Amino acid sequence: MSNYLFAMGSTSIIEDIQASLPSNSDECTVGAQSETVSYLVVERKDDNPEPSIHSVENELGEKENFFFKGWIVDHDKKAVALGANGFKEYCTSPDGDTMTSSPFDAEGSFVLAAWDENKLLIQNDLFSLFPVVYFSTPNLVVASDSLFVLSKIRKSLGLPCTLNKNVVYSRAWTHGLACAVMSHETMVKGINLLTPGSHLSVEIKSF
Repeated sequence: MSNYLFAMGSTSIIEDIQASLPSNSDECTVGAQSETVSYLVVERKDDNPEPSIHSVENELGEKENFFFKGWIVDHDKKAVALGANGFKEYCTSPDGDTMTSSPFDAEGSFVLAAWDENKLLIQNDLFSLFPVVYFSTPNLVVASDSLFVLSKIRKSLGLPCTLNKNVVYSRAWTHGLACAVMSHETMVKGINLLTPGSHLSVEIKSF
């Protein structure tokens, strides 16, 4: 079961993705980034009915938005942030950083999507305890923790969805390496794994 789905891209494509989701889903949040770009968040709300999306003002006085799930520990600042509300408090502290300028260097288990008018940054934790798989096109980026969900979305958009045989064969090996991450590729061509402690940066105006 997927714990989250984040998508940003051309508004018409975001609408197509939303239409492909179950009609009874009350876990979708859709917002407009600009006149032509929108975002979509789908998340489980068993424990928290509020969406994990917030806006903050950075040290430059610019508005930044973020989607955050999980928790972080910042030993240097002696801070712990739990969930989206805790992360918002962490970011609005006097020594907060600009989210889209560079990825956070903090321990924990989390996925973060942060964006301003120009750039989108998606990051996972240093050990990928909160997994992120994603795919992108010239006018769309979609990230989730579910390879199945991304495969269904690719099919609904008419994108190729075929097995990556090299990855399938490597996972079939009988020794320990089959349980390790061998590369950023997944078993579905076109869907990639965000490797531990890495990030994805996209220029929004290119959508």
